[in-house]
Amino acid sequence: MLSQEEILRGVKEFGPWFHQMDLGHGIRTREIYPAPGPQPIDHPLSRWERLRGHLPGDLSSMRILDIGCADGFFSIEAARRGADRVLSLDPWKPAVQRCAFAARVLGLPAVDPQQATIYDLGPEYGSFDLVLMLAVLYHLEHPFLALQKVSQVTDVVYLESLTVDDRQESYLFLKEPDQQSHFIPKWIPTKRCLEDMLRWTGFTEFEELDDLGDKRSLYLARRTPRRVLPDF
Repeated sequence: MLSQEEILRGVKEFGPWFHQMDLGHGIRTREIYPAPGPQPIDHPLSRWERLRGHLPGDLSSMRILDIGCADGFFSIEAARRGADRVLSLDPWKPAVQRCAFAARVLGLPAVDPQQATIYDLGPEYGSFDLVLMLAVLYHLEHPFLALQKVSQVTDVVYLESLTVDDRQESYLFLKEPDQQSHFIPKWIPTKRCLEDMLRWTGFTEFEELDDLGDKRSLYLARRTPRRVLPDF
């Protein structure tokens, strides 16, 4: 178990932090070293409050994949619900390091942070009981390919994305950078387009669980009947 001084030193070493996490001893990551940006100091608490009621309360014996895990807030919450393994993927090494540090401090060995992109996914990863794909899709250069990759490893995905509130037309809207909150273009699907992409990548059931405001939607997509993939 790390001491208060060791935890505090790690927070400063691995920061700045995108996720606010309570690491004990009164140490909260973003209160010490927050990442710049428009997110509130308790980010991503508001998103978690809306997601948590839709997730199974007991994830015992389940294998979870958290894509774009960032600092690991959602991976850690899945582990706290008893997940057998949480594979936490992020393409950015500093984020993977923060996730690993937080999981170590909190004593959650089920969390397995790895540096990888969504495009690296394939059957060699084995199968997952559910996938978290939160605030990822609209950052991707190839969103349809990304959903194809996810479809190879799971039958259940919780997907949160910016969306255009249009259920009639199926298209991706290219949002130009605004140089304040983001610096690269974003592909934002209409709700019709998101549902079409899920259908064309093999998911047979999908529903919008919540309109999160700020033009965000939370979807649950399933494939039935469930496939059985080899566990590598």
